[in-house]
Amino acid sequence: MDQTQTTNETKTPSAEANAKMNERSLGRAAFEAHAAKIGGFTYDGARIPPWTALPDQVKEAWEAAARAVEARVQTALPKSGETA
Repeated sequence: MDQTQTTNETKTPSAEANAKMNERSLGRAAFEAHAAKIGGFTYDGARIPPWTALPDQVKEAWEAAARAVEARVQTALPKSGETA
């Protein structure tokens, strides 16, 4: 099943994809770790909103960043049967 729906020629996340982004995903874990590390405030003193309040575009960006890191880690790890 496609995780996006096309509306007026713009792709928007489906309800299923949106629900997945609100679960405990790698993107959410990374966002929450980042927020915790910097004390819950942005560089200009604004409070960082909770994950569930973020716009979909921001959540998708964190998910993409987490997938990129995950892919990098996977290529750095030895394959099954290999030694480091």
